[in-house]
Amino acid sequence: MSRPWTTSRLQGPGRQKPPGERCPQEALHGNKKAKQEARKAPGKLAGPPHAYWLWLDESREAIQQELRTKAFGVVGKSAGEKWKALLASTKPAYEKLAADKKDDYETAMAEWTEPEGNKENAGNNDDE
Repeated sequence: MSRPWTTSRLQGPGRQKPPGERCPQEALHGNKKAKQEARKAPGKLAGPPHAYWLWLDESREAIQQELRTKAFGVVGKSAGEKWKALLASTKPAYEKLAADKKDDYETAMAEWTEPEGNKENAGNNDDE
């Protein structure tokens, strides 16, 4: 009993099928990573950092020296514990800085999206 998805006798055992013949869905879907890259708008700004990331940028070296390792998981876990235990008097400074960066990001995004305008009605200049 032969199975329809195996290579046929005419192709030979060493020959691979072309991408469209391997799996019908592969031909339909194409390269997933290429589609994700195409979906990203060119020139779009990255989102603003949260307070934790601003604190981590300043504290990462000290944590790495304290732990004597640069292992991502170990440093991240220790940093998360230290952030949770951080004094309430220290966190607001980072939260305020994050809020300022968020405001800057929102104004920059408004400027970035503004030139595109309303594309549906770009040709309609009828004054009635």
